[in-house]
Amino acid sequence: MSDDPNTVHKPGDVIGNPSASDDSDSGSLGCFARNRADGSAVLLSCAHVLFANITDGNALAIYSPASHSTCCTHRQIASTLRSWEEGFGPLNNAGQASAVSMTAAGDPTTYNGWETDAAIAQLQPNVLYSNELPGGLGMITGVPSSGIGVPAGPAWGTPWTDAQVVRFFSPLTGRVHYGTLVPPDHPGTYTSGGSGAVDPLRWPYPAHDSSDTASNARATIGALLALPRPGPGETYADYRSRPLLFGQPGDSGSVVVNNAMQVIGILVRSGPHPRGLDDPAYFAAWQQTEWIAANSIGWIVPIQLVLNRLNIEIPASYAQTTMPSTSAVAFGVPTLETAAEYRLERGRQRIADALRTSRMGKLLLGKIGQHRVEARRIVLGNRRAQVVWQRHQGPSFIRHCVENMRDSTHPIPTSINGVARTDFVQAVATMLARYGSPSLARDAARFERIITVHGMDVTTLDEVPTILAGLRRSRGTDQGMPS
Repeated sequence: MSDDPNTVHKPGDVIGNPSASDDSDSGSLGCFARNRADGSAVLLSCAHVLFANITDGNALAIYSPASHSTCCTHRQIASTLRSWEEGFGPLNNAGQASAVSMTAAGDPTTYNGWETDAAIAQLQPNVLYSNELPGGLGMITGVPSSGIGVPAGPAWGTPWTDAQVVRFFSPLTGRVHYGTLVPPDHPGTYTSGGSGAVDPLRWPYPAHDSSDTASNARATIGALLALPRPGPGETYADYRSRPLLFGQPGDSGSVVVNNAMQVIGILVRSGPHPRGLDDPAYFAAWQQTEWIAANSIGWIVPIQLVLNRLNIEIPASYAQTTMPSTSAVAFGVPTLETAAEYRLERGRQRIADALRTSRMGKLLLGKIGQHRVEARRIVLGNRRAQVVWQRHQGPSFIRHCVENMRDSTHPIPTSINGVARTDFVQAVATMLARYGSPSLARDAARFERIITVHGMDVTTLDEVPTILAGLRRSRGTDQGMPS
C-alpha cells in the first residue's frame, strides 16, 4: 500500500488511528458502506480499532496502512464519525453506551455486556474503494434479507456443507479462514436492552479478555461463535504443525461472509474457548475433536445489529474505482452524481426489498430482470412501438413512477392528457406481445391482466408489494394471477 491516489482500497486493508503504536492497536478495514443519512461512502470496522487508545477523539484520522507501519507510506483515507461510546450501544442520559442484559435457560445468573463494537469513518473525497474481498472470495453482494444468514454448523464429528461455512480474509495471514457457527446449549432471553428471546445462534454470555481495557474494547454479549474449520481441500491433519484459527489480534473489524458473499457480521475478537465449554453441566463439546484442534474461536457481531446501530447499509457490489466527478464529491456521494439520483436509488431499493417479501413479488422482479433489455430495445428501436409509446403517454407515466420512487408521497396519476392508465397498460402489453419474443409476449399478457384487475387504483408503487402478497394468498387465476 502507498499514498498513490489511484490505489483502490479494499476490505482487509490494515487501518489504524494516529495513536496506533503496534499491530495490537490496528485492525482490519471491514468493508465499505453507505451512510443512510446522506448517502456518503464510509468504511466500517470495530470501534476499538478506529478509536484504539482514544475515547474522546472527534474526526480522528484513519490511516491505511496504520500510522505505525514501516513497510510503506501510510495515507489518511477517512475520518471517524460519531463518538467512541456510540459504537457499543445507544447512549443514556449520561452520554454512555447502554449495556444489555441477558439470561440463559436454566441459569439464574444475569449477564451484562454490549451488543455491538462497530464504528464508521467518512472517506476522504479522493479515496477509491471496492468491496471486493481478497483471497479469491470476490465481491460482497450485500447482507442477508433476514435472520443471521447462515445455519448452525453440523453435529459433532460429521461433515459440514458449504452453506454452513462462514469465512473472512485475515490481513495478518493474507489468507482466507473458514469456520462454522456453534449455538449455545442454553438459548438466551433479554432482561434489559431488548425484549423476548435472543436468536438461538447468539450466545447470551459476555465475551471478553484481559486486553479489553487496554484496547478500549468492551465485553460483547449476544455474539455468534465461529469454530475454525480446515479450508477447501484441507483436513485437520494439515493443522498438526500450524494453528487452526478463526482470528487473532489484528483481525478485529474483518467482515465475515456466507457462501453467497453476504456479510453476516463483524469479527470483534478471538480467543480461547468461551465460558461454559469447560463445564460439562453447560457444554460437553470441549471433548470433541473439533474443539481440541481449534487454537482460537471467533466472536462475531451480527450485521443487522451493526447496520441499525450506525444507520448504514451495504449495497451489492459497492465500489468507486475511478475518480468521481466534482459535483459528486461536493455532494458527498461518490457513486451517484446528484441528490435526486441518490433518492431514486434508495427508492428503487425500497420497492425491491418490499417485493422480495412475497412469492409473487419475487416473480415480478425476476420477470423485470429477464425482459428489461428486450422491452427497452422495442420501445427505443421500433418506430411503430415508439408511436404507441408516445401516443399513450408512456414517458409521462414512467416519469411519475420515477418521481414516486424518489418521493414516496408523490402520486401516480390514473390518467394523463386524456389517456387512462388502463389504456396505457393495455396498449403497452399489446405492443410487447406483437414485437417481443414468445416469453415476453406471454408474460406481458399475464401481468397486464394482474395490473388491469388490481392495479388501476393504486397511487404509489409502495402499494404494489402488498397487492402481490395478497395474490399469493388468494391462489386463483380468476383474480388475475398467472398460472
